[in-house]
Amino acid sequence: MQCIYTWLHYFIEDQKYVITKYVVNVDSVPVTKCISELGKATRFGPNWSGERCGAKTRRGTLCQRPAYKHNGRCRLHGGASTGARTQEGLKRISEANLRHGRQTKDKLEAQRKRGEVGQLVLSELEKIEAELLSASLIDTNLNPV
Repeated sequence: MQCIYTWLHYFIEDQKYVITKYVVNVDSVPVTKCISELGKATRFGPNWSGERCGAKTRRGTLCQRPAYKHNGRCRLHGGASTGARTQEGLKRISEANLRHGRQTKDKLEAQRKRGEVGQLVLSELEKIEAELLSASLIDTNLNPV
């Protein structure tokens, strides 16, 4: 017999809650329905004790979405950042996102330059080898290692 254990919140009249262990028998209920239905009554429902956004909506009512902790608004009403606008802010974000430095513009440009130099060296070596072969100074049956 498989069971899913979760926590069920019971709300009392003075808004304190008691947490008790709740066991669901998976053999009697399909797993997909069981997982999707667990906690639905307390997940952002009318008895949810968390902080709500409270911004005025276009309908004129208060927004009931859960609020972020740092500013008390949901992501629709000012909770999510729109990103940096100043050069200092953009530079700070760029430095924060730098993980290893292998893919910076400077390193990629240096890598391209090294590749171009390598191509030039190989083409020069091929020209020298062709001249030596035409002058019969090296054997044509040499196998490179």
